Amino acid sequence: MQKKSIGSWVVHHSNKLDGYIHSPEFKNIKVAGKCGTLLSAITEDKDSSITNTKLEALAASSNIDTTFELPRLLEVLENNHLIERNQNGIEVLGLTNSAVLSQTSDIFKELKPSRLERASLELADLCSDRPQLETKAKEYVSDTYKLSNEESTKLLSNSEEIGFTDFEQLSNENKIYFNGYLFKHESIPKINAVLASLSDAENRKVVEANEYLEKFGCVESKDLEKLLGKDLFEKLLSIGMYELNQVSNDSESVIYVTRPQAFVKFQDPSNTDTFDLAKSLVASITYGINRRSAKDGRIRMVELLMQKLLRGKWVGPAKAIGEDYRILETKKVVKVKREGYGFSMKLLKKEIGEIALKVIQEGDASEKSLDRFPGSPVTNYIPPEQNRSILRKQQQNQNLDLREILNSIRTEN
Repeated sequence: MQKKSIGSWVVHHSNKLDGYIHSPEFKNIKVAGKCGTLLSAITEDKDSSITNTKLEALAASSNIDTTFELPRLLEVLENNHLIERNQNGIEVLGLTNSAVLSQTSDIFKELKPSRLERASLELADLCSDRPQLETKAKEYVSDTYKLSNEESTKLLSNSEEIGFTDFEQLSNENKIYFNGYLFKHESIPKINAVLASLSDAENRKVVEANEYLEKFGCVESKDLEKLLGKDLFEKLLSIGMYELNQVSNDSESVIYVTRPQAFVKFQDPSNTDTFDLAKSLVASITYGINRRSAKDGRIRMVELLMQKLLRGKWVGPAKAIGEDYRILETKKVVKVKREGYGFSMKLLKKEIGEIALKVIQEGDASEKSLDRFPGSPVTNYIPPEQNRSILRKQQQNQNLDLREILNSIRTEN
């Protein structure tokens, strides 16, 4: 696992341990996770100073006991050169969210965690890729971390009780473990049946497809279908392993594929609007990269473009801007204005832009709770859940006419 994923799982597990009193075998996860939580609360993008009064308030708001926990956490953070303590408070090193997670991973490693602790993180990540049968999960953690039968049995039992993973009892003989933020309880029997039916060759294709998506974040469905084959692609779509994100206009509809894990893995996706809008932004940007002509405003340096948007700056002008982000305009994610012979755009909801940039850069924004030929304007975006329904029912897609709505919005601007 990458450091930021390890850090994310440490924080996730630490939060779960808050409601579980007897957990001495996971003490290093708890300390490192609390350090990460505190660090996130006290850091800014640049170095800063925090008074003792404010420090205690921030710690308390992060569910950290200021009498018994805070002194130990400050000691660990200072030993890792992330803060400096003085009589009036602390000096804090400036860190981004991703850097906080990487530092959390470093702190966890510095605490010399047990094999059981490291295996608990690996188990949770494994169950996020796909649900795992008890026998397979036990075999994997035993082999990878050299756990005895008793230790691996205890790990699975602890994971159930504490909530590191979700589980379902399939029969008297076997259970299945999974990430409940990604896979719904009622869908588990069907998911298990589909995954159990895959051949070794199909499983290898699934691994290859997941690596492809992890690399690019968002790809055209026809490319992934070609890699997997039509039957396997549709099987995996039917159980929610992938999500379809459709961008359409008067002359074409382009369907992109993302993985749910790229947006939500470590926390409850209760704010589905945020993640659906981030998926829409990723799909529209990918459309601009791959299907726009240079004269209309093809996106070439996407990271520079996104970073400028995240700084609150206008980008443009280009014809494509006025046509490819129409749904996002109506949702007040972006603001578009006419400028010269084209349009310029400004990001209004920074969180959505941050999630989208993570997916574009790394194929994964899950720790946030988220580069051919001329194209036509994007007039519609259909989110993943609706696309799954469309796939099942084989319905005809209908475009939305947004001209009157957008004229009103742009007039206000």
